[in-house]
Amino acid sequence: MEFDEEITQMYENLNEMGEEQILQIRQRIRNQDEEEEIEENRITILKCQRLNKYILFHNICRFTFDQFDDIWNQLKDHMPESRYKGRRYKLLTKKDHLFMLITYLSHGCSYKALEKQFGMDKSWICRLIHRLLLHLHPFFEKQFITPVDFDYEKNMHTCPDFPDVVGAIDVTTIKIEKPSRNWKEYYSYKHSYHCFKAQLFVTLRGRVIDIVSGIKGAVHDITIAKQSKLEQMVKTNDPNFSYGFLCDRGYVGLQHKIPSAVICKKKPRGRQLSEEDQLFNKKLSYHRQIVENFFGRLKSKYQILNKLYRYDHKYFVPMFNICCALTNKNFEYQP
Repeated sequence: MEFDEEITQMYENLNEMGEEQILQIRQRIRNQDEEEEIEENRITILKCQRLNKYILFHNICRFTFDQFDDIWNQLKDHMPESRYKGRRYKLLTKKDHLFMLITYLSHGCSYKALEKQFGMDKSWICRLIHRLLLHLHPFFEKQFITPVDFDYEKNMHTCPDFPDVVGAIDVTTIKIEKPSRNWKEYYSYKHSYHCFKAQLFVTLRGRVIDIVSGIKGAVHDITIAKQSKLEQMVKTNDPNFSYGFLCDRGYVGLQHKIPSAVICKKKPRGRQLSEEDQLFNKKLSYHRQIVENFFGRLKSKYQILNKLYRYDHKYFVPMFNICCALTNKNFEYQP
């Protein structure tokens, strides 16, 4: 109202003003109209709740209001403080910052698209998302991925064909641009493109409990498993017993280091597999699909992993781990 009264008074004295003052008035009116248009198009959590836009909110961040509030309550104490104190930056709360991060991961959209949605400058959005990725990913892992009191016993005996097995491991790839240096280290000859690899340990109940991400594409799957903490994870107090886990043919030979690894039978040279071995492989593939299903849910929910990764490599591990943590939460809400 004060702005409108000021403009009205200026129009009354228009004949007494010079050209520069008239241009300043027009510029202020233009800026006010732009701010009103931005405010009208801006999507915030409070605005979605006030207008009852439940479907819009779910389509944007893949969670309902109650589910998002549950995630927010576990992370609100760890959210970084805003570095900007201008009026425009106060229009978005810390809760909106988390909403922006999940929206970015869910759709893999450009910063320019986020600029239109949240009404903020794309360079500011870029800096904010990078800060959130680096700052929040340890808390996402602690809260949603690696619970200290994970009970292996509850996951045992859920698979009748392999009673001592508690989960399955596998590796997925995320395609990246060809690096300018040391490009051969990132090139996977199996997939014929440059990529990052990530190994997941998924329980038979469908939750991931261990992630090894950011591995260069030229590294073999079995090498990733040998260098990970997999051996310590499946150990028990009994030296003669370890929890088992299912593997595909990429891990042939791992049983020599970790005897509890259950691996597909390899066809002998010049001979065929016996019917018993073929049935064993068939059962193993059937039960190992739990990790493949997790990859499918992960990449369908978070489209940024389905697209060519073009950003700084130091943000890949936080980004991938946060997507896995959110997939765990999504599985908790929609098993």
